[in-house]
Amino acid sequence: MATEEELKPLMGTTWQVISVNPKPEKDFKSIVVYFKPDGRAVTTKTNMDGRVETMTEWYRIVGSTLILSTTEYVENTRFKIEEDKLIIDYGNGSTVLQRIS
Repeated sequence: MATEEELKPLMGTTWQVISVNPKPEKDFKSIVVYFKPDGRAVTTKTNMDGRVETMTEWYRIVGSTLILSTTEYVENTRFKIEEDKLIIDYGNGSTVLQRIS
């Protein structure tokens, strides 16, 4: 389990995806990520047909690396926060999120 230091500065914040590069194959209405204080990142995706999907991952931060994991994978991404934007760099693409709380 991650320590409080490993969860800052995302702990307790909510972000909405505003751009994805390269553009995903399937369009979506919205994707919102809530970084819970217990170390879980809950992603809620609303599809174009109104269907809602929820996914939960564990997260922690080491330096400028955001580590997301489940029992099936571990993903290390570079990230930075610029004002109210969270920029996640996957190496082969990136996502920009806008802080909503």
